[in-house]
Amino acid sequence: MATVPTNSKKFTIASGDAFYLGNPGGTEVTGTTTVHMISNTFSGTITVKARIYPNTDWQTDTITPVAWSYVTYYLNGTTASGGLINTGITGTSIILVPSTGLQIVLDCTTYTSGSMTVYVGQVNGAAV
Repeated sequence: MATVPTNSKKFTIASGDAFYLGNPGGTEVTGTTTVHMISNTFSGTITVKARIYPNTDWQTDTITPVAWSYVTYYLNGTTASGGLINTGITGTSIILVPSTGLQIVLDCTTYTSGSMTVYVGQVNGAAV
């Protein structure tokens, strides 16, 4: 598994890698990270993780991300309750991740085939 840093607003998950989302919550006023994932016959599981946003070079920092809860309105291809959860993402989903002062990680913990197109946005202000 590789660590993949990204500041991109759109990227593709097509391997068992951990995608470290750049800056949100770290040095700006972002309170929530929005993530829309679209499955392209994706077969795997993505776990949302977080860690304190390091004050050093975040690509070489050794702070280990931990599983992190998120709010979901559409999860794995179906509407959801909108409550805080930490369920593995296996299909098309729209989630809101509380991220004040945190670096968010989308960790593809299992991967078999296909891909997931990921769109990332930031909401300024208080976290959800």
